[in-house]
Amino acid sequence: MNDRRTERSHPREELENAHERIAELERENARLLQEATQYRNLLMNAAEGLIVAQDGRLVFFTPSFADMVSYSPNEFTVTDFIEFVHPEDREGLMKRYAEVLANGGGPEDYEFRTIARNGAVRSYGIRGSAGDWNGRPALLCSLREFTSEKSAEARYRDLLEIVPTGVFETDLKAGRFLSVNDLMCASLGYTRGELMAMDPIDVIAPEERVLSQERRELKRQGQPFSPTVEYRLRGKDEREVWILLTSKVIHHVNGEATSLLVAQDITERKRMEAERLRLEAQMLETQKLESLGVLAAGIAHDFNNLLAVILGNDLLARSEVPSGSPLAERLDQIRLAAEHAKALTGQMLTYSGKGSVSLKLLDLSALVEGMAELLKASVSKKCRLETHLGHRPLMVEGDPTQLRQVVMNLVTNASEALRDRPGRVAVRTGLMSADAAYLTGAAGGHHLDEGEYAYLEVSDTGEGMREETRKRIFEPYFSTKSTGRGFGLASVRGIVRVHRGAIKLATEAARGTTFRVLLPLASHATRPAQSKARPQDAITQGATVLVVDDEEAALRLARDFLERSEFDVLTADGGREALEILRGDAEAKIAAVVLDLAMPGLDGPETFFEIRSLRPRLPVIVASGSSQKVAAGRFPANQIAAFLRKPYEPEDLIESIRASLAD
Repeated sequence: MNDRRTERSHPREELENAHERIAELERENARLLQEATQYRNLLMNAAEGLIVAQDGRLVFFTPSFADMVSYSPNEFTVTDFIEFVHPEDREGLMKRYAEVLANGGGPEDYEFRTIARNGAVRSYGIRGSAGDWNGRPALLCSLREFTSEKSAEARYRDLLEIVPTGVFETDLKAGRFLSVNDLMCASLGYTRGELMAMDPIDVIAPEERVLSQERRELKRQGQPFSPTVEYRLRGKDEREVWILLTSKVIHHVNGEATSLLVAQDITERKRMEAERLRLEAQMLETQKLESLGVLAAGIAHDFNNLLAVILGNDLLARSEVPSGSPLAERLDQIRLAAEHAKALTGQMLTYSGKGSVSLKLLDLSALVEGMAELLKASVSKKCRLETHLGHRPLMVEGDPTQLRQVVMNLVTNASEALRDRPGRVAVRTGLMSADAAYLTGAAGGHHLDEGEYAYLEVSDTGEGMREETRKRIFEPYFSTKSTGRGFGLASVRGIVRVHRGAIKLATEAARGTTFRVLLPLASHATRPAQSKARPQDAITQGATVLVVDDEEAALRLARDFLERSEFDVLTADGGREALEILRGDAEAKIAAVVLDLAMPGLDGPETFFEIRSLRPRLPVIVASGSSQKVAAGRFPANQIAAFLRKPYEPEDLIESIRASLAD
């Protein structure tokens, strides 16, 4: 009986269980419906366009896509999707996604353009993958419009082309150009296509590539680096281009990093800086040489005063020593050494540009031609001397003796550069046109005007000069030999300076050296001054001569010379004493004055002007260790009766006084 009650209750339990399952299913359906509604709302409100394409037609789309192409939703059900794609992009898009469907792949990214209902062209990025839609293969795609981004890119590219600097972007990882503007291409001489196929390191000068690679590595690692740096680039035609490079690393959302760079061409600025530095160095060199010249002139002047005493007393002592005396031989050695010192002071004055010059109108080619035999004898036996002289007369105003010294010094120097090896020395003369750039690069040329110049050129096939030698070649006593040998090329430069010329030096290792001396062409004939005839009966003996010098030894020497020639002599230790003597000469017995140029207190020119106020017509003979040119420049023109260069011979002193008295 109990068993029958149990059997009757079982169907009830099953019914209850069924109700529970139905309720659970209803709750699950409600949840799924709610989720589906949420997903649909999410899809319908997504900013990106979502579509499903099947058999070339749209079977699903979101409102945002409809907005993108300006079509109503109903129109998509009857229109092939491909018709919305820009005609130029259709083939590529269909081919791409046919491959995706065939291979079941994805996701794939692609860019294309659409044509909206109003005809507007828009740009999209599409990501699609193969999937299933209602049991059949379909493309599931999302679209993002970046028409504004493409427009911004276009504006960015336009901006790059109008900015007055080179701009480019590089991929730090791959080491390649990503973009480059026209100005950068023009600066380097490459086309855009050529640059885009190159590593940016390839356009950097080899000497700076290590620095560039180090900077690239710092950028890759996110390490600090100097944002601005100067680089030398190498153009397609191998020319050097200097740029001021400013760079910034850009980190993209995909994790990649690129470098955006702005390159300002500073080649001209660098050239001007180099030119400025070269001119400054040249100016410093000129100032140094001028300072040495002033020092040399001062030393030469003082030495000449001393040599005047030495040579004069040697001459007087010689006249008192019996012939054949052992003392005579010693006096000969004294005079020989003093004469050598006299020649050396002459070189010092020449180097300083204050040596005595006697300008004459002469043919430079004829002057060299006249030295042919002497030049052949001055070079080594292994040296082949060649001369190539200009056919036309090369007329210049010059001192023949000094210009011969220039030729001889240059040829001798060129022969010695061969170092006893076989070689060639060539001497040329000619006419050339020199512009400012050429003259600026020549020693002493930066003061000269552009135009035509006569030139003397001496070249050799020796070893050439190193840079340190080239910089010092015109210094006194500088030599590449073990010891210096005097003024040599220094005196050459001094002579050229006096002649208002310049020297151009060109030298190359293992290729030899060339010196080219430029001289201005003669503008007119220089006529030598005509000496006045002086009859012997006009020579006055017994006249009174006042000698003015601050050196007591020089005064004693002049007194001895003049008294031996039967002159009455008065001496004054300086300008002030000389003026006192003249003021006391009431009867004007003093017939001439021998006046030293450089004296302490009242110097020669100051004393001269005071003499002129006392005795306007009194002959004044100026004596100096400096050159006549220097001395004459400190006195009024044609006011000096004569000039005596110390050390002078007794005959020179006597002749000067007699000539001034005769006038």
